[in-house]
Amino acid sequence: MVRAPAWVLFLALAALADGPTLEVSLEAGAAQDGPPWSVLSIRGNANLPDRAILQVFVYDETVDPPVMLDQTRCETKGGAFAAPLSRTKGPPLSGSYRAEVVFDPERQRDDVLEGMTPRPSQETHAEAHLVVGGPGDREKDLAREKDRLRKDLDLLTALADELATRLAETKRAGFDRATYGAWEAEWTKRLEAREAENHLRPYVKVLQLAMVGQARHQGLVQLLHDAGAAPLTEAPPETLLVRAQGGLERFRTHHREVLTETGLAEAAAAPAIDAGPFRALAGEVAAQWTSGTPDAAWIGAWRVRWAEALAAALPALAMRSDRTAADLATLGAQLGSAPDAASATAIGSRLATLLDSLQAGPHR
Repeated sequence: MVRAPAWVLFLALAALADGPTLEVSLEAGAAQDGPPWSVLSIRGNANLPDRAILQVFVYDETVDPPVMLDQTRCETKGGAFAAPLSRTKGPPLSGSYRAEVVFDPERQRDDVLEGMTPRPSQETHAEAHLVVGGPGDREKDLAREKDRLRKDLDLLTALADELATRLAETKRAGFDRATYGAWEAEWTKRLEAREAENHLRPYVKVLQLAMVGQARHQGLVQLLHDAGAAPLTEAPPETLLVRAQGGLERFRTHHREVLTETGLAEAAAAPAIDAGPFRALAGEVAAQWTSGTPDAAWIGAWRVRWAEALAAALPALAMRSDRTAADLATLGAQLGSAPDAASATAIGSRLATLLDSLQAGPHR
């Protein structure tokens, strides 16, 4: 609900003594298709012929300098006019808003001007102001919308993690175009559903103020879409899977940039990596080599447990870099196929160094 709405009516000064006059109000309310959609609507009267064209602008004046949120045009009918602007999901952000309505003779139809005496030669302007909420409410609104944004970005991250897992499985099991295509089609539907849910949320305006904008969120969605579709575009599959992995890495980089530019980086800091399972598995291999060459069946079962540990750690690893997960996967494969005890020890040492770096701080 809009809190403490208030609007102030301004009468425009006519460009000519007997020229056009406009009076306009700005108010917040639910869109015609109902909650949770809202709009900032302008309504007014004018001593203008029907079909006179008016330009309408809405500015957020809570910030300095003010930012234009929306613009449109409308026409007069029966001496009145109206237009909805700044359509968003949920209530408008608390703050101060200004609407400006402009009658420009240069933009009118000839029949409209012919019906006006005297014929206007200059623009006529009118303004209206709206205050939503009270002191401190804007900060609360920003916190609420940033929390929504963080959750939306987390959902995109989950979709990216799923793509990374699918790509890894595809590389391991072999590329089957039909199987992958069926999965990609379903995955894309969910990705597009996330974008539709995000569309026109109030925090879009917050991001515009931060010079990020909704295009940044759309850019993340597009990067994921391109990465997921890459293996279906052309042959050979090996090249395309690498291309998809590169697209996924670009998503990770862009995602981190959005977190930084929206002030969410601290809240979305890379989670801790539990190195315990990997250290334990490496210790088991070392213990096996002290008794001779490990049995092939034992190694096969060990590899399964390593893959399970890697899958469990993937969400946390993905917040750092796909390269981190790839490094762990590579070292695990090398450890499981080490030809002798010395090689196993050397690989185990490199693994320990990587795990130490993961626990020391975010991988960059």
